[in-house]
Amino acid sequence: MKLKKLLSMLLVTIVLFSITVTPAFASTYTGKLDELAELIKEYGLYSSNDGDPIAEAIERYFTENPDKFSEFVNYIFENHDGYSHYYSAEDYSELYPAASEYVGIGVEMDDSRTDGHFIKNVFRGSPAEAAGILSGDEIIAVDGEDVRFLPMSSLTSKIRGEEGSEVTIAIRRDNLPSVTEYTIVRRAIQVSNIELHNMGDGVAYIKILRFGDFKTFLDFANMYTVLPDMGFTSVIFDVRNNPGGSLDVLLNILNYIVPEEGKELISIYSRDSGHDVYLSDGLGWMPDKMIVLVNEHTASAAEVLAGTLKVLGYAEVVGTPTYGKGLGQYHFTLDDGSVAILTSFEIKLSGSVSYNGEGINPDYTVYQQQAPYPMPKLGELSHRNSVFLGEESDRVRELELRLNVLGYLRDTPDNIFDESTLYAVQSFARDNNLRILGYASGNMIYHLNRAIEELAATQIVVDTQLETAIDMAKAISQ
Repeated sequence: MKLKKLLSMLLVTIVLFSITVTPAFASTYTGKLDELAELIKEYGLYSSNDGDPIAEAIERYFTENPDKFSEFVNYIFENHDGYSHYYSAEDYSELYPAASEYVGIGVEMDDSRTDGHFIKNVFRGSPAEAAGILSGDEIIAVDGEDVRFLPMSSLTSKIRGEEGSEVTIAIRRDNLPSVTEYTIVRRAIQVSNIELHNMGDGVAYIKILRFGDFKTFLDFANMYTVLPDMGFTSVIFDVRNNPGGSLDVLLNILNYIVPEEGKELISIYSRDSGHDVYLSDGLGWMPDKMIVLVNEHTASAAEVLAGTLKVLGYAEVVGTPTYGKGLGQYHFTLDDGSVAILTSFEIKLSGSVSYNGEGINPDYTVYQQQAPYPMPKLGELSHRNSVFLGEESDRVRELELRLNVLGYLRDTPDNIFDESTLYAVQSFARDNNLRILGYASGNMIYHLNRAIEELAATQIVVDTQLETAIDMAKAISQ
């Protein structure tokens, strides 16, 4: 009985002791962690005052769950601002290639969209262009694997591979339910971020896809400096959908555009260096008319080009208000090759004009227009009768015209059902889950006509912005 009483008293003492030493928790989670850590250090049997329970737990957690590290760090960075990120060495090399060459199919993805993996640009002369891939196409699968919910870096690594190897891309176009597969041979892609086109009447059209590495500047300088000798008197710069890039490349390009020396191009505000102003060297030439095309996806360095030329009075801006990213980031490489991208400075236009959060307002606001899909004139093609290999008739021509419009027949439509026609017929049947036959069945023709009706009902974007810029530029030369 005395022993039980002693144990009971000891238990009460322990409970009372635990209650008296428990502090009131702080109102914040960090405060709670600090107080819990202090409890461990003071009363924990296997701890000491010299240890750091929080740091030790974090180290163990990420050692056991290394895939969670990037997620956690990016949560920290995103809490700092929306443009700061952390990438592993592998992901960084995919998203920010060091060179202007890689092995792949020759497409640029639209990383601004969150509703799917859409292609922003198809490079000229690339395997993707030869296969018939178009800007705006959505990538659904790669080599049979659904990639719709993969991060962009994972999708990119699946599309790229060894030179000469094949990759099969499943594409959805124009939000239609049908999905088309393209098998493409990977090859080395030479990326040029500068495109030049002659629009006639002395008008040069220059599209800048992004302000990439030093090659971007060299490509621009080699092209832009000879425009007067080529007879061009007006220039249209197109930076629509340009996400920005290297500030150094932008400044070098601006130097080759601005014709006067000592003009303030931009000013940079940062914690480490305060206020820095960058002036022009006067290396450029002044055309009779300079126009910059922008839209809501024109961001960062691309906004600087449009805004600087507008503020200095060299160019008129056409399109829709830009994104409004006037903040710049430094890229810090860690010992293991991973990279921290941290917002470190603000960019302002000449005269300390800030555009961050506001964007560049165009001189002429022009929205893109839509128009019915441009269908060729088609005759009747009844599905009541099949069309056979070797047949020569007007019905064959109508069949081929439809297959050509839908992208299945590359040859010029004629009135002969040959092997290329059969291949197109079978490709259409395969994509639409129809029986693969050695002729065009009535059922296949029925579905072909339905596909043509759906296409005719769709709308296409008319580049009203570019048309307006061309009219403005040509009006000067007339």
